[in-house]
Amino acid sequence: MRALSLFLLVLSWAWSLSAQAEALLLGAAAGYKKPVEALAQHYTASEGRELRRFYGNIGQIITQSERDGRVDVLIADATFLDQAPFALPQRVDLGVGRLVLAWAKGVNLKQVKDVQTLERVALPDARQAIYGRAAEAFIRYESLVFGVPPKVFSTVPQISAYLRSGEIDAGFINLTEALALGESIGGYLELPVSSYAPIRIQAAVPAQTDAAQAEVDAFLLFLQSPPAQKILKDYGL
Repeated sequence: MRALSLFLLVLSWAWSLSAQAEALLLGAAAGYKKPVEALAQHYTASEGRELRRFYGNIGQIITQSERDGRVDVLIADATFLDQAPFALPQRVDLGVGRLVLAWAKGVNLKQVKDVQTLERVALPDARQAIYGRAAEAFIRYESLVFGVPPKVFSTVPQISAYLRSGEIDAGFINLTEALALGESIGGYLELPVSSYAPIRIQAAVPAQTDAAQAEVDAFLLFLQSPPAQKILKDYGL
């Protein structure tokens, strides 16, 4: 009996490891952690399939994917995905990203041009974040001139953290982040989409993935379902 119990325990452990190994690994831009987490939780609850995921600088994630081929699905803006040094034969559009100007509690901006009077303004690094490129385009579009040059941070979540703590007065971030921040900031203004290039957010599958095609197809199909589309819309996409 003891031997049988031990055998069943080992079998269960082996099955668990196998199931975990088969779970898709998602690599997503840090600014989309909230909607991706919501999607993953709903997917697991409704489909019974687990998803592994990690977040960070999308350039670094693409580099990691090229190096070890372990990332099964990339989630980021199409501009950076287009620059990937490997094929992405399957893509699904998730929505359109929107640029906003957000400010900390205690700051009150009635119009966008008021940001020029602030001393602690931040924007993402245009080399690493698509919203940095969008922010620079918007600044040129509005001919904004700052008394103190804006500080540059590598990711949108960094700016969000400083807005929340009040260490900066205002920052250019995406609508998804602004909605997630909620009442922890003073407010935000959505900026005209005509002032920067369109930001298309996509899920893309690297050609070198070892994931079972059935798992990939099931997840991509879910992303196009009404529940997934509602989640994305709720998060500003």
